[in-house]
Amino acid sequence: MGFSALTKLSSLFIIQQTATHIQTPIMYIYAIIFSPIVEELICRKYLFTKLHKKYNFWIASILSSVLFSIPHWNLVGFLGYVFIGVVWSHYYKKTNNILVPICSHLLFNYFVILFMSLRG
Repeated sequence: MGFSALTKLSSLFIIQQTATHIQTPIMYIYAIIFSPIVEELICRKYLFTKLHKKYNFWIASILSSVLFSIPHWNLVGFLGYVFIGVVWSHYYKKTNNILVPICSHLLFNYFVILFMSLRG
């Protein structure tokens, strides 16, 4: 959530030559650890739970997943983010344990970053 916004903000405060040395580890930590925890607590633990009290699973999971997708600022991947949000809502509903979608999100982000790094 806000990965591109964080990149832009950090580039304003870091000298361009050292930006890649400092910025990369910060982005990895943010994307792999901080972001999954914060996003799942907000989108699944809070939003999905509140919505699920009023609506059925599908409406609650789709609405919370759309809200999860918007801050990623990726119009092309919007439906993919909605889909994965619904999957993580399902994990949360089935287990009633927020650590399950957090760990799933963490692993997902880890593998995305790993494959992007390998690709170059």
